[in-house]
Amino acid sequence: MALTYGPDGTRAIKSWPFGKTLYPSADIEIDANTPGSEVFTYYPHPDIKITATAGGITGRYVLLRDHLASIRRVTDANGNVAEETSYAAYGELTNTSMQTQKSYIGERFDPQTGLTYLNARSYDPAFGRYVPPDEAGDQAGQARPKQVGHP
Repeated sequence: MALTYGPDGTRAIKSWPFGKTLYPSADIEIDANTPGSEVFTYYPHPDIKITATAGGITGRYVLLRDHLASIRRVTDANGNVAEETSYAAYGELTNTSMQTQKSYIGERFDPQTGLTYLNARSYDPAFGRYVPPDEAGDQAGQARPKQVGHP
């Protein structure tokens, strides 16, 4: 998989052997897997998702969140549940067929890597760790905290 970033450091293109996703801005995703049949997903508000093709709008959805801003349920314009999920301890999706990419803490989940994209870096919800590891203590000339074992 190849990731391309824009001049501001945000992800612009994700490509892998079976497809490509374009990110012209933080609130737009273009699924360009089949040229000429692109699917556009637009988030005009943090709680609204609109999907469309070249032929027009194909769906309007409301994203329902929990206290962490994680998407728990997606309903259509009539209030019918379109998707629903919950999360394990560190944000791992329990419904792996969830199509809405916004997920844990309202950020974009990347099904090809299994990571949550947090704009500046990625987070692995299976292990509750940032990828790559946080090296801030080393960069500031400070000693990094060490894990302390039980006696």
